[in-house]
Amino acid sequence: LLMLRFLKSIVLCQIWYSVISVVVGCSVLHCDGSKLSDIVTEIDGEVLAYVDLDRNHFFDLVVKVKPNILQFYLAEENGSGFKLADSFTIQLLWNRNIVNVAVGNFDGDIYPDLLVTTKDIVSTNSSKVHVCFGSERQFFCDSQTYDIEDEPQLVDCDCDQKSDFLALLSNGSIACFISGRSGRQFVEQRFMVELTSPVRRPFSVAFVDVTADLIPELVLMTDTVKSGSLVGFEVWTINKTSRSWVHLAGEIEPLPEPRKQLLPLSSSTKIGQPLFEDFNADGLIDMMVPLLTETDSTMMVWSDGRWSAWTLNTTDSNGVIWRLVVDPDQSSTFSLQAGDYLHSGYPAMLAVLEDANRQRAAFLMTNYPSQRQFRIDNRLPFYRDSSLTSAAFYDLSEDGFLDVMLLRNVTGRSSSLFILSERTLQSSFLKIQICWPLPFGIHLMYWPGSSVQMQLTTWSGTVKSWAGALMYSTAYKSLLLPYKVIGTGKRMWNDNGLKVGVAAWSKATFEKQDLLPITRTYVNPYPADKPKHWKFTQNTIWSRTRIFTGSIIVFGTILVLSVIIVFMEIRQWRLRMLGEDEEMLIPRISTGRR
Repeated sequence: LLMLRFLKSIVLCQIWYSVISVVVGCSVLHCDGSKLSDIVTEIDGEVLAYVDLDRNHFFDLVVKVKPNILQFYLAEENGSGFKLADSFTIQLLWNRNIVNVAVGNFDGDIYPDLLVTTKDIVSTNSSKVHVCFGSERQFFCDSQTYDIEDEPQLVDCDCDQKSDFLALLSNGSIACFISGRSGRQFVEQRFMVELTSPVRRPFSVAFVDVTADLIPELVLMTDTVKSGSLVGFEVWTINKTSRSWVHLAGEIEPLPEPRKQLLPLSSSTKIGQPLFEDFNADGLIDMMVPLLTETDSTMMVWSDGRWSAWTLNTTDSNGVIWRLVVDPDQSSTFSLQAGDYLHSGYPAMLAVLEDANRQRAAFLMTNYPSQRQFRIDNRLPFYRDSSLTSAAFYDLSEDGFLDVMLLRNVTGRSSSLFILSERTLQSSFLKIQICWPLPFGIHLMYWPGSSVQMQLTTWSGTVKSWAGALMYSTAYKSLLLPYKVIGTGKRMWNDNGLKVGVAAWSKATFEKQDLLPITRTYVNPYPADKPKHWKFTQNTIWSRTRIFTGSIIVFGTILVLSVIIVFMEIRQWRLRMLGEDEEMLIPRISTGRR
């Protein structure tokens, strides 16, 4: 009888489960927001940057719709798509072709500004930089332009918490264009005048912490004279005493040529833009340099003071061999994407691959650090289309799940596709954003070059560490996310902590303990030199938490109902036993009286 009652409780819980699933909008234990091949939305043009124009904590899109025209699409708060914001449209001269956009803050106000790099439609040798200042409803592009080589990098050169930009000049020297007091005029200053090697072209520089002190350094790629090496690297760091940038000798060794068995080099070999991620989840930022030939590719990784080769296993589960391809517009270099898509703590790579029949598809390349390998994910491609040119991560719903943005080009017409990722509760994570240091206490913009370190101790006593760099590159269509998603796998948290560092002469850092998982975490480092006053905020990600809450409700309901039913059955059994005793006792009493 108890078993029958318990089965009834299970049926009742199944009914409750169905009701809760309807309320939540999906299965409580497995909420799959979309199949991998479903296109949520598509917009005309090529996405070049992310910016929060309407200050709703959803990142909007900067889209190139014509060679000289930028349009802006505001993200819907429900993650369903975008709407055009006509008033922000930027139109440059007809003979300019926009090649890159970077988002900064040159004048220190609450509105984001843009650094727009263009080339002449006919001659593509040199570049011009246009600065467009933001306001409530539009952008104003200054008539003053700056002639440079290649593409600039956003850097706060004088650590005044306003954007500057670092650029290579036609004579081969490096200059930093520093914004003045008003932020509307720029002063050209020679920079890195003591380089030990000539600058490599295309100009490649990153603003990232490679010394594990949370303060970003400048990592510059140079030509090397060392035999058997492809390129060299110079690292420059902030000197607190002299309030200047100084060279760190020998911080990163020159990149050696890979073994011919691994990757035979040729004159057409392309060296991609370095990726700076904690690929092996040891709490230190590694540098990965992708190498691409006409037939093969490999990844060279600088980690723990030495170079190692990581392979790309591009054979899918059907035995089809794919190869890495890049945007044909990026003739001299290219950018790849990495992010913690699986919330495992190990950044995966996102890339467009091509098979022998010239068919293209976007794949997730899962990270296997112990094997030094990236491997095609078993779920096969996100999307198949022979017109695909590039892929990038983007969080459409701002819920900590990395979605996929694809660019395709059909007969000269570009369009951007957005595909939702699976939304399944399998692990914990943090979504971290370091804001621009403003006194207003609101999370308006992100601070390029900022660094984060996270450490947690599991209930079993195991200590795990992660590190991340935010917006370390703003050139060559890097499309780096303005936030860092760090997954902790299926580990249960015990003690945990977060450290943050930014570019400031004081080398100030911030530390916070007892973090809440599954949250959007904001740090506003204002004033930059006084970390005790920095503001720390965590906002619960409800789209994720409601699944977790629903699971608790279901299991809690099962437990409570089971306890109640068992208690009632025991009570009825005891009453029944007492009743039987009374029935037997009454005849005996009657017989005794007789």
